[in-house]
Amino acid sequence: MAEAQYSYELGRYAGLVVNLSMWVAPDFDAVEEFAAVVYCSHDDGTKTQIARIDTAHDRTHFDRLFLAEPDKKDMGCTWHEAEAQLTDNWRQYVRQYQQHHGL
Repeated sequence: MAEAQYSYELGRYAGLVVNLSMWVAPDFDAVEEFAAVVYCSHDDGTKTQIARIDTAHDRTHFDRLFLAEPDKKDMGCTWHEAEAQLTDNWRQYVRQYQQHHGL
């Protein structure tokens, strides 16, 4: 299956670069699967995922990795809505991740 993706910087938090990555399959004109991920990039090249909305496991769900007890919340949304949810709230998610897990 073909796929397409892009990433961009959302901003900075506690000296770390925070990014959003979008992946879709087969392409942006006919999305059947997607993943939207907020993650922090570290100086050593590693990345920490903070929040993810994807279609894995045959359903659209929100992996709320920023909670003290990470969980999955079922969602009915498009890839556009998933991207908007994460870009609108990334600061809150990163702040909560830092409080619960450190960065």
